[in-house]
Amino acid sequence: KTPIFLTESIYVGIASFCFYVPLIRELFLSLGAVDCSRPVIDNLIKNGKSICLFIGGAKEAQYSGYGNSTLIIRERHGFFKLAIENGLTIIPSYTFGNNNTYKAFSFDILSLFYYIKKITGIWFPRGYITPYKTDYITVFGEPIVVEKKLPKDYNMYDIMVLREKYIDNLEQLFNKYKVLDKSVIDNRLKIL
Repeated sequence: KTPIFLTESIYVGIASFCFYVPLIRELFLSLGAVDCSRPVIDNLIKNGKSICLFIGGAKEAQYSGYGNSTLIIRERHGFFKLAIENGLTIIPSYTFGNNNTYKAFSFDILSLFYYIKKITGIWFPRGYITPYKTDYITVFGEPIVVEKKLPKDYNMYDIMVLREKYIDNLEQLFNKYKVLDKSVIDNRLKIL
């Protein structure tokens, strides 16, 4: 086993559907990835492990392309609920160059991909790997310490406040370091 993702205390969560497809499953297991379903993540947290999650998931891949800086965060709630219910510290991060390796297409013949997503919940990105040589630069923002609350003690407002704090931190991080990536130097972070 070559644990590229896995270390002794930090795990990378991968979408559950990746573990249903035989060859893809073996690939991710060999890399040390874990299913990012709620029960698996809860178990890791309760055992004192740290989790690295890509909040936008596969759906965010539809915005990939050279110089793109679009993230899906506003429609995500589970990530923030986990943080509140477990009193976790969130460390925002951004990887420059990540969107430059894949060019997404938005075509959907006969709405096939739309119906697959509607029925299965699985989003299949369409596109191709680009030939550009890309440098990846990951930067980390200020830790956000989250007060632990039981589900009955917080509401949607608390989730939205935490989400906006996370987005503000991420935007500051992006603006501070975008000079490191010429493809986004004139961009603003677009949050959906």
